[in-house]
Amino acid sequence: MRFSLFPIILIVVFFQSNLVYGASVKQVAQPSIKELTQIAKLFEDVAHATANNRSIWGIDLYGPLLIVNPKTRRVYSNFNDVTNEGESQLLIKAIIDTTKVALKSHALYTGLLPDEVNIANTAISWRGREWAMVMQPLPKDETSRLSLVVHELFHRSQRKLGFEMANPSNQHLAKRDARILLRMELNALKHALKEKTLEKSKLALAHALSFRTLRYKLFPDSALTENALELNEGLAEYTGLMSNQSSINTRKSRMISNIDKFLISPSYVRSFAYVTLPSYGLFLSDGSSNWLDSIDNNTSLTETIIETLGISLPTDLVAAKETFKGNYDGLIIEEEEHLREQQTISLAKYHKQKYLEDPHLEVFLENMNISFDPNNIIPLIDIGSVYQQMRVTDNWGILTVTSGALLSKNWNRIWLSRPLTLTNNGAAGEGWDLTLKDGFFIKQENNNFYLARRNTK
Repeated sequence: MRFSLFPIILIVVFFQSNLVYGASVKQVAQPSIKELTQIAKLFEDVAHATANNRSIWGIDLYGPLLIVNPKTRRVYSNFNDVTNEGESQLLIKAIIDTTKVALKSHALYTGLLPDEVNIANTAISWRGREWAMVMQPLPKDETSRLSLVVHELFHRSQRKLGFEMANPSNQHLAKRDARILLRMELNALKHALKEKTLEKSKLALAHALSFRTLRYKLFPDSALTENALELNEGLAEYTGLMSNQSSINTRKSRMISNIDKFLISPSYVRSFAYVTLPSYGLFLSDGSSNWLDSIDNNTSLTETIIETLGISLPTDLVAAKETFKGNYDGLIIEEEEHLREQQTISLAKYHKQKYLEDPHLEVFLENMNISFDPNNIIPLIDIGSVYQQMRVTDNWGILTVTSGALLSKNWNRIWLSRPLTLTNNGAAGEGWDLTLKDGFFIKQENNNFYLARRNTK
């Protein structure tokens, strides 16, 4: 047995003054036995899931994991955060009163996450380790909970598996024709997922891939940027989907539900890969059990799907679209996207006015770490994207955005609405707060404001 059971009758949660680097300990309630036991059970379930599914990638993805409450910054981990003897600990061992707790590390650690660490569902390098991080509250159902954690564990290991981290903004997916073709592709995928056999699914799959291939032809470079996001988020989501004991029909039903939820989300540019590749992946795993063995960071996933499944695409993609769009609500989608395009034009004008033309604050980026909501991003073509929520840490301090900021397309600056409050160590405005470290300040030039570095000479 790779797991051992260790009954423990004592609960001990230690707190010490160095939980947050050099800062006073935040007044956060001690975790309850129930909370600690639930987290320990999660680690046990994840360890079993990854061990039982080593065949997906040929390795056990289990490793250092952080479960974080974003409101209190309370963090739970299956590994200590120190790698050197004698170094002060931020995460303190918690011994849990429970009859059956099985953890590979034989311990559960808890503490407070430092302010400079952004909280997100992600993978991070922190204090000498590579970690997967997952935010609370966790999904209520076990399947979704395990899939989420394994998704992030894939990100923790993906470089070792040969896949680079990539998060390109597919801004073309904010445009009418690209959205039409993506929505039709996903509706065709839903049809394919509802069929009982792979052979019966192939007609709808051919239509889905025809819509996809036409999108690539209409929008230069989209094949590369979409593929990069599918190699990153798509493979991670597929890994999470396959790391539970669900039947193939249950997995298909789950992807149909996920597609429906995605289609009503406000933005597609950074989130489509969560539903496209996992859906295709279910058919690939049916047609070829080892399809993952043949891919790497340079693989065209669309070509892999077509070749592995033996799909033949029509020569005239435009004619095929017109012929088959009625099967996938194409007429309704075209009408909806025409109306959305008019609204998008007005919204783009509003955001350009707010962040570039009206008085605003410009913040430079030089060593940025960012977390954001990928489901609500508004691209401003050739400028950047408006993020409704984000948290940025940099050499100058911490920026928290709760209702909009414009991030440049090359990620070297952020524009914020006009500051309403200026202090010696920061500024605040409508839906944002900026806390600055020593050596930085906000200066005003004419009607606009700029983050600047103090001259120390």
